[in-house]
Amino acid sequence: MEALFDFYKYVLKLTSQIPEGKISTYKELALALGDEISARAVGTALNRNPTPIKIPCHRVLHSDGRIGGYKLGVEKKITLLEKEGFVIENESKKEDAGLKNFLDYVFRNFHSNYPLKEMKKIQDDLSRRVVVENVNDYSNAIICGSDVAYKNISDEEYGFGALIVKDRNIDKFKKFSVKIPVNFPYIPTYLSFREFPIIEKVINDAINAGIEKSQILLMVDGNGILHPGGIGIASHIGVSLDIATIGIAKSLLCGEIKDDNVFINSRLVGKKIKKIYVSPGHKISLETAVEIVKKFLKYNVPEPIRMAHIYANEMKNKE
Repeated sequence: MEALFDFYKYVLKLTSQIPEGKISTYKELALALGDEISARAVGTALNRNPTPIKIPCHRVLHSDGRIGGYKLGVEKKITLLEKEGFVIENESKKEDAGLKNFLDYVFRNFHSNYPLKEMKKIQDDLSRRVVVENVNDYSNAIICGSDVAYKNISDEEYGFGALIVKDRNIDKFKKFSVKIPVNFPYIPTYLSFREFPIIEKVINDAINAGIEKSQILLMVDGNGILHPGGIGIASHIGVSLDIATIGIAKSLLCGEIKDDNVFINSRLVGKKIKKIYVSPGHKISLETAVEIVKKFLKYNVPEPIRMAHIYANEMKNKE
């Protein structure tokens, strides 16, 4: 599965709609994408603009009217805005420089399909299909761990996906890796859409190499049902690929902790173990997930994920 859309190109397409004599904001562009939580990622996309004057990202400001950053430098951004007739206040203090009466010029009439809203619909559909009970006997499961590392190469971002497949003898393992161009940034609660195409590819490579899909139990560096929508990356992968998964997160995304149990709206969704948060992804109960994680917990994270993290970074550093 490829990413549903190229985030970076879509942001630039929206930015191209801002006419001369108007400005917009990172938040307005995020809303045109379908979720204001993506405002920071909008800034990342604009910084990758290959033609920063032709595609007028100099017309995008902060929501309070401050000028903000610019790929060609703040002075150039101010010059371009003044050339278009805007009056800049506090110009001598770059961090405080802003557009006078900026609310009079804000452009909001973007033509958009609101792709992030479509992604939320996909998440809602997947969340209804999550199973949080043991589907198989996992005493003989093929335990795997996945992780992804990222690197910019010649102005393009690549994801290096790693999969560690532990033999039933836990001292033996196999390694798989992939390198894939990435066109979707990190956005809170949308991590699945960034990493799923990478992990899907490396898992399929393992299956094609003879790993029995029905026996896979994948530990994922991310959440399962411990997620605002009940569909963290571990659950997203599990439902989409029809495999058993466990979410292993290093920080608490949401929920309330009581005696190391994590609840969302009184529903038990995870367990804190040392410094990590374990939640069922798909086809497994919380109790069994915790039991298996503890078996492989040598350091602060389970060994399959720790090894996948090391391997992904080894692949990244070779580039």
